[in-house]
Amino acid sequence: MGRPRLEPGELGSVSYTILESGRIRARCLIRNGAGDPLHISAVGRTAAEADTALHRKASVAWGSLILAFEPTITLRELAGYWLTEELEPSDRKQSTKEGYESILRLAILPHLGAFPMIKITAGVCDRFLKMLRRDHANGYALNARAVLGLLLRFARRHEAMSTNPLADADRIPTPATTFVDLEFEQLVGVFELMRAWRGANPGRQGGGRPNVELLIDVCLVMLGTSMRIGEVLALRKQDVVVDGDLTRVKVQGTISETKKYGIIRQSVPKRERQIRSIVAPRFAARVLRRRVVEYQENTEDLLFPTRRGTPRSTHNIGRLMRGFREQNAEQLEALGIDLATFSTRAFRKTAATTVFASTEIELARLLLGHARAETTFAHYIKPNLDVPGITADVLDARYPFADLEGADGGSPTLADRYQ
Repeated sequence: MGRPRLEPGELGSVSYTILESGRIRARCLIRNGAGDPLHISAVGRTAAEADTALHRKASVAWGSLILAFEPTITLRELAGYWLTEELEPSDRKQSTKEGYESILRLAILPHLGAFPMIKITAGVCDRFLKMLRRDHANGYALNARAVLGLLLRFARRHEAMSTNPLADADRIPTPATTFVDLEFEQLVGVFELMRAWRGANPGRQGGGRPNVELLIDVCLVMLGTSMRIGEVLALRKQDVVVDGDLTRVKVQGTISETKKYGIIRQSVPKRERQIRSIVAPRFAARVLRRRVVEYQENTEDLLFPTRRGTPRSTHNIGRLMRGFREQNAEQLEALGIDLATFSTRAFRKTAATTVFASTEIELARLLLGHARAETTFAHYIKPNLDVPGITADVLDARYPFADLEGADGGSPTLADRYQ
């Protein structure tokens, strides 16, 4: 009786040969989608590495239609497929891809890389995430869980797992949201401190002083528009439209920083649906108009470029703000400012809370560029704990017990009536 005919998606018997270089070559027979037999081979430093490369070649021969794994494949081997077959070809932003790859390399593979997929249970996932929470922080564990979830869904789709064990792991508590609502007097004090700030060594001669004007301008624009720091730094001359007394700013880009491309201006904000146009209040409009007047030509037409005319990193502003906060800590605390929540983002949150307090949540959502009002309310809007007095008027009107007591004081009180 002859051997069973191989079908597309099946590998024949794999043979291994040790080459003179010490590397290992794996060979086998497969059939492509048309049923034609093909001999394929691949080389690796180990048999497992050669086997992984062999599976990749087979996947290409099958037109990438079939990619099935045995449950004994290790998470490290599966991750290699996930990176090349799913993450890299996806339309995710380059910064997102690099972030996922970094989490995989630093947080997941050192602890779970050698595990066969069949051994990755709900208990393993649960203990792994709790270890990350203990040794790092909740945010670190949350990021690792997100990437691990993508890996395990990929494994399930390609038959290396029958269920996703991560679903039964304990939920990681998210950090409590910190709300910020700076008062006008506090902001006046902050900007006065910024103008007087001369850095860690104010007595020195020459350069090296902090760029105070840049810090103040960015904070004022964020306070007046509730834009993200990357959106502010990505503003171009043509994004500021002046029409008489009205100054409108178009939010249609952000700063992206990746290993592959470096610091670049991205042509859309965080997401394309966040493109918007905002009328700037007078204090922010003054900054934007001055920046347009003082504009120095650069390749991207940026209003906040570096001295070389290139896009400015958001980390540059972050370092400026940290230096200012650390060197003015006592004065800021005297103003009643919580140092733990005082960053450039505090100006964005303050603007959103102010708009919501005077208008409605929908306007605050539009200003922030959020897709859902739930995000705005949960993370940016400081809750108002004072219930409006109209509630008392409504209840008095519906239940006028007080009118039964009489106005002359001679009538029995409500308490007397119902004793």
